[in-house]
Amino acid sequence: GQSADIAAARLQVDSLIQVSRALTGSREFEKAMEVHAVAEKIVLETFGRESEPYGNVCFNQGWILQSKGDYPGAEKWYLESRAIREKNIEKEHHDYASSLHHLGVIYYLLGNNYDKAEQYYLQAKMIRERTLGKEDVEYAVTLNALGHLFYHTGNYKLAEEYYHGAMVIREKKLGKENIIYSGSLNNLGNVYGAMRQYDKAESFYKANISIIEKTKGKNTVWYAGGILNLANTYLEMK
Repeated sequence: GQSADIAAARLQVDSLIQVSRALTGSREFEKAMEVHAVAEKIVLETFGRESEPYGNVCFNQGWILQSKGDYPGAEKWYLESRAIREKNIEKEHHDYASSLHHLGVIYYLLGNNYDKAEQYYLQAKMIRERTLGKEDVEYAVTLNALGHLFYHTGNYKLAEEYYHGAMVIREKKLGKENIIYSGSLNNLGNVYGAMRQYDKAESFYKANISIIEKTKGKNTVWYAGGILNLANTYLEMK
């Protein structure tokens, strides 16, 4: 019957969006857009422009454009996805929080509206805290993003607090032999360097480097970035 057709269409759209995301991840943007266009066509024919599936399509379009570096384009689609999700799903829903979080990312990347970025991040943080809990890796992503924002705007105490919160969750959920966890150590190293606490910066950078060496090896951009940060710290320490 009709409900079976609708369920099938939903599944098809979801899997097309997954494929489109994978292609975006490997930077095959043309192909990603082709697959995305098929998903969009099905959604418009089956569910219409005001529907929750169309909100997902808008979000995916934003994701592709963000990945390509077209931030104004991404902003437009993320705003659209937020508006549709606001109408269709509970505001206490992780998809709605994703729209908010990614709008924060865009305003941060555009570099022209840090207040707006902060506002969206804090809203996303609140929803993720309530829906996913304070130990979830997605929650840590928002804490980390707030850390970046405050580091960038020179509020190092707040940056330290948020980076530290993200690090604790990542250590617990991902373990210490994980590149995302080591990224948190690197972020804290950056903050301590900016605060001229060079001994602390040095120990965080060293911990980061040893994880990279174990998980990714020495012939990687991660390793190069890690040792460069450590070298800069030694320069500062004279």
